[in-house]
Formats: sequence, structure tokens, C-alpha cells
Amino acid sequence: MAESDQPPDEISGSASPPSSRGNAEAENFSSWHAMAGIGIEFDVAVGLCTGIGWWLDSKWQTGPWLLITGCGLGFAIGLMQMVRSAQKMMKK
Repeated sequence: MAESDQPPDEISGSASPPSSRGNAEAENFSSWHAMAGIGIEFDVAVGLCTGIGWWLDSKWQTGPWLLITGCGLGFAIGLMQMVRSAQKMMKK
């Protein structure tokens, strides 16, 4: 089979030699892995701060105010982490 008869690469849409296709797939997997890690970090920040707010509300009987504050704080922390990770990825 000649190189021009190869099916197009699923990632880029063009034919490429097998050696470069493997590298592209590994790089693609690595970037997806990093993006999933960023999402998990965001979820953990929001969940942890919301949980702490809920626990403090139940301890001090302050209603939903510390839960709401914890959720907002967790969102801000998670967003900060996302921006930092994006900046690191842009430098590469």
C-alpha cells in the first residue's frame, strides 16, 4: 500500500506516517489527561469549600450563609487554579 493510499488520520484529517501518528496520539492523550485533571481540581475545590461551609452552618446554626460563602470561595479558588494551569499549558 502506497503512502498516498493510507486512510486519513482521525485526529488531523490527513494521512501521516505511522511513527508520527503514534506520537500525535500520545500527545493528544496527554493533553486530555491534563484537561481532566484541571476539571477534577475545580470540582474538588468547590466541593471541599462547600462541604466546609455546610459543616460550619450545621455547627453554628447560621443557615445557608456559610454554605453559600463556601461555594463562592471554592468557585474562586477553582477558577484561579484553572487559570494557572492554562498559563502553564500555554508556556509549553
